[in-house]
Amino acid sequence: MKDGFPPLQAKLIFSPAAGATPANESARLRQWLEALAAVNIHVDMQQVESADEATAAAARGVRMGFSMIIACGGDGTVASVANALVKTPVQLGILPGGTRNNIARSLGIPLKLRDAVRLLRTGRPHKIGAGLARVGERQRWFLETFTVGLFSALYPHADALQKGDLRQVRGLLTTFMTAPAAQMHIVVDDLSPIEVTAHAMIGVNMPSTGAFFRLAGDIAYDDEHLDIFLYDRLDKLDFLVYGFDVLTGMPEDPAVQRIRARHATIRCRPHLPVMADGFDLGAGDVEVHMEADSLTVISGKNAA
Repeated sequence: MKDGFPPLQAKLIFSPAAGATPANESARLRQWLEALAAVNIHVDMQQVESADEATAAAARGVRMGFSMIIACGGDGTVASVANALVKTPVQLGILPGGTRNNIARSLGIPLKLRDAVRLLRTGRPHKIGAGLARVGERQRWFLETFTVGLFSALYPHADALQKGDLRQVRGLLTTFMTAPAAQMHIVVDDLSPIEVTAHAMIGVNMPSTGAFFRLAGDIAYDDEHLDIFLYDRLDKLDFLVYGFDVLTGMPEDPAVQRIRARHATIRCRPHLPVMADGFDLGAGDVEVHMEADSLTVISGKNAA
């Protein structure tokens, strides 16, 4: 027993910090290992460079019989590791190390390393829902959001811009101005179809997404539903005003339709780009499904 904790063998999957030097990365790894050893966690460690590598590494950890797999990095790394753990008994531990850390914030996980490590031993295993988005043969589990249309088209530019690449401003504005609207045929939970024309829609599973956007104050990751926001009553100027309102915490816009769903199919003409937690699924018809209680995570007391 160390610090009152029995020994625990876990797999640690980490993504190098953007722009980190080998020396800085080595120092960061030593800090992680020292903090984990202090609470008697011993890890099989693996560095990954891409989302696919993270998912494959986590899948190997499941096959090797680890009871906990720890994702260390940003939201992309966490979501990629989670893709291999959905519908398994393996617990997901999170050590936040990204730009936004929306998933960690939503789950009440501290951003300080030693506090986050200690939570791995003192936090509660909590079952949450994960969404599955499918476009043709491509599919992806997501913890935060799936997006259709304008949001998906803007994401690569906005993500790079937030990480400091100011060259993306032009591409962001050009994409915003040229992105098309589409006729959308939406069926939610076998109810009557919804027919609208819109530039975008988004399905949300966690309170925060993107650059700390909070689309509503009552979104929960464990309520067995997705919250789908449909922007059929907003033109592009309205979108700019809406985006400012979201950033400044203004009340929800009554012009935005909000639908709660366990399952939805979306057919767009023309086809619009689709993403799940920033992962590109291409353009085409979308099927999304919420799988309740499908992922066990170690969360904190202040989980949203």
